[in-house]
Amino acid sequence: MNSDLHGALAACKTLPTLPTVAAQIIELSSQEDYGLSDIIDIVRNDITIATKLIASANTPQYYRGEPAVEISQAVSRLGFKSTMMIALSFSLSVKANSEEQSEIDLLSLWRRSVASGAIARLLARELGLKDPEACFLAALVQDIGVLALSQAAPQTYSTLSETSHEALCAAEKAAFECDHSAVGAWILEQWKLPSEITELVASSHDFATLTLEAGSRKDQWCIAISGLLADAMLAGDQFQAARMVWLIDGVCGENNGTESNIVPLIADAVREAEALFEAQLVQEPIALLEASKEKLFEVMTDASRDVSDDKVTQLEKRVSMLERQGQRDSLTGAINRGHFHAELDRLFIDSTNTHRPLSLMFIDADHFKQVNDTYGHLAGDEVLKWLASAFTELVGEKGLVGRYGGEEFVVILPNAAEKDAMLLGQDVCDYVRDGTVTAGDANIQVTVSIGIATFDPDSKLRGTRDLIFAADQAMYFAKQSGRDLCIVASALPTPPQAVAAAG
Repeated sequence: MNSDLHGALAACKTLPTLPTVAAQIIELSSQEDYGLSDIIDIVRNDITIATKLIASANTPQYYRGEPAVEISQAVSRLGFKSTMMIALSFSLSVKANSEEQSEIDLLSLWRRSVASGAIARLLARELGLKDPEACFLAALVQDIGVLALSQAAPQTYSTLSETSHEALCAAEKAAFECDHSAVGAWILEQWKLPSEITELVASSHDFATLTLEAGSRKDQWCIAISGLLADAMLAGDQFQAARMVWLIDGVCGENNGTESNIVPLIADAVREAEALFEAQLVQEPIALLEASKEKLFEVMTDASRDVSDDKVTQLEKRVSMLERQGQRDSLTGAINRGHFHAELDRLFIDSTNTHRPLSLMFIDADHFKQVNDTYGHLAGDEVLKWLASAFTELVGEKGLVGRYGGEEFVVILPNAAEKDAMLLGQDVCDYVRDGTVTAGDANIQVTVSIGIATFDPDSKLRGTRDLIFAADQAMYFAKQSGRDLCIVASALPTPPQAVAAAG
């Protein structure tokens, strides 16, 4: 956080304030001598929070055979720590929801917070964490910094409703040298919330780092991924939802040692949150999440499966044949998507039969929209052609370069082990970073993010769909981890069983 922002926050008189009940609970928790009766005295004076606590005590996670009908029964069943976290959650959520902000889409922010809280708490339970309610509270208030920044720097938030969460964070970092997770943590520190909540909010945007770093805190990861999955579900983005669910299955599967079936649990958690918060979040969440799997396979497996002469096995002859048949992308000269799938199918079968490795590289041009917006689409086309030429030169006879769509390219590397593909990927990153594309009077520099997946005799990947999705997932992590780098899929947690075998 730069000094100008810190000063603006400190001087702002309209920052979100701590509700009375929350302040009383925090004060109680700081005392050495307290009991359940003390917190009962606090929450029973707020009928809304008392009602929510009773409802929480009657959810499946806390139900004990008889319904809790009084606040004393609810608090006794929940215990002090859970009661404190749940009461703070409802107290702070009510306050946040009542703030009058004209610059931001508060309803969307509210829905994201509730959905994220529900998902984070479920994941914490699935991973066996000791305090899932802390994850619930942290996820619920993780965007409190947006409310603060909308008051301290309102000009930055004039178009919030038209901006993705990722784009918003990037704009914040450019303007303030931090994003709203840091501001939210600062606000919570002023409120004297427990340090564990402040730390969880501060790391809520560190999804890629938390996933890739071994030994990272699982509670922090629950908060970070819950926001991304909530975004996907609320936007109806089936492909992004599938990415997140695939990763959640992997983490929960590694933790439990069994295949996870997280989809119905997520749907139930969201529905439960809707009932507790009296909010409508996602239309038929289980249908959305299940459909996301099918959407993923539709996107990953092109309808065109025109496999030509299987007897042609030499790569040079295959490329020549593709050229003659016009099976190349008209702009870049790389093989087109349909024939990428055909070649991948053929080479996957060959790899299976010969027990030789097969690597797949997904390459995405970073911030390509900015190139088009700044220099125009004709310049963007020149960048794509330059990239395809660079990839073809670097790959040479080791593989096939294809254009998957938009600014995304693929490279099939027969007989290439993961370490060899990784070395090539790093070379590609270096070459592109150091190069310059001339388009008219403009000299344009770009970078790329690369994901690599490898099929070999020891691989858990069972088909081309698995291979494609794993490479795409690794590329997504490269972008989430800062872009301009190469990541292998083996660095990511994977489900005990792969996504799905090719049809």
